[in-house]
Amino acid sequence: MDVHRAVGIIKALGRREGTHLKLGLQMMIGLPEDSIDKAKHTAHEIISLKPDFVRIYPTVVIKDTELEALYESGHYRAMTVDVATDWLSELMPIFTSSGVPIIRVGLQPTDALTNGGDMIAGAYHPSMRQLAQAKIIRNHLVNRIERSLKKLPIIKGRRVTVRLSANSRDWTPFRGEKACNFEFLKTSFPDLDFEFAINDALKRGMADVEIRVDSKTYKESMELSDL
Repeated sequence: MDVHRAVGIIKALGRREGTHLKLGLQMMIGLPEDSIDKAKHTAHEIISLKPDFVRIYPTVVIKDTELEALYESGHYRAMTVDVATDWLSELMPIFTSSGVPIIRVGLQPTDALTNGGDMIAGAYHPSMRQLAQAKIIRNHLVNRIERSLKKLPIIKGRRVTVRLSANSRDWTPFRGEKACNFEFLKTSFPDLDFEFAINDALKRGMADVEIRVDSKTYKESMELSDL
C-alpha cells in the first residue's frame, strides 16, 4: 500500500471517535515475505488503532490469482495449517489480552472453497479457530505443569499423577482435535501418569491442575484463555 494512502486511512480512523461507527480490522498472515515477528508487529500496530474487533485470515492460495502464479513458480511457499495454528497461538493472545475481540479466524467455509477446487494450497481448515485455541491451551498446560513440578519436593522415583479437569463447554479445545493435547502431554511428560476429567463445577475458561505425589495432593486452578 502507498505510504501516503496508509497515513490517510489511519488519520480517518482516528476521526471516528464520537461517532456510532464500529471499526473492524482484518489481518492476513502468511503472505509473501511474512514472518511471525512481522505478524506480531502488525498485531500491535492494529491494536494501536483501537479497533472494536478484528478478523484474522491465514493466507489461502486461490486459483487464477497472482499468488497462485508465485506458488506454482516456486517463489512462494504456502502456509500450512500447522504453521498457521502455531502463529495464531501467539497472535490471538496479543489481541485478547488487549481487550480486542477476535470475531473470526480463517475463511468462511464455502462449496467453492472446500469442494469446487478454488483452493490451490494454503492454511484452510473449517475449524481454524478451534485448532488455535487448543494450541493455546496446550501451551498453558505445559507451562503450568512445569511450574508446578518445580515447586514440589524431590519426586524422582516416586509415582506422580497429574489430573487435569475442565468444564464440558471447554472440553473440545481442552482436549484438542482427536485428543491431540492429551497425547502431547503424555509424550512430553513420559514419567507422569495423567488423568483427564470433565468438571462442570468449574467456571468456563478455568481448569484445575491436580498433582498427586504418593499420598499427597497439590492442586491449583488456572485460566485457559479467552475462548
